[in-house]
Amino acid sequence: MPPASVSALTRRALLAGTLGVVAAPLVLGGCTSDPEPAAATPDETSLDFTVTSASELLAAYTATTAAHPALAPRLDPLAADHRTHLAALDPGASPSPTPTPRQSPSATVPADPAAAQAALAAAETAAAAALTSRLGPIDANLARTLASVAACRAAHAADLAGAL
Repeated sequence: MPPASVSALTRRALLAGTLGVVAAPLVLGGCTSDPEPAAATPDETSLDFTVTSASELLAAYTATTAAHPALAPRLDPLAADHRTHLAALDPGASPSPTPTPRQSPSATVPADPAAAQAALAAAETAAAAALTSRLGPIDANLARTLASVAACRAAHAADLAGAL
């Protein structure tokens, strides 16, 4: 080959090689890297919080009833409200009727029935306040639903404290 053809071929090869080196990671990177997970929306975060706190409250009721069976007639209807909330907010979840090991009756429930009931009232009050603080930045329809859940929790607290 004449020298002019060799230099033209070399420039083309160099250009093609350079483009290949630059483009290959971009093309292959799209195939092999995992996409960034989307950040949870305020709606999703608030709903997850509500479901988690309802599960925790239900576990507290279950543990208290296990430790103090005489309180069951008073506590069972309140626990049923939390089951209803869980079923409505997270239809795929099946709330466990028994406490988890870290929430065993002897570890978390006061020995005195009145103190155990007061602890549930405090937990309901705290859960209602925490949920209410999350209502501002979310969808209006979801906010109304979660406000109803928060109101139910506040009513439970008042009932347990003897105000109702």
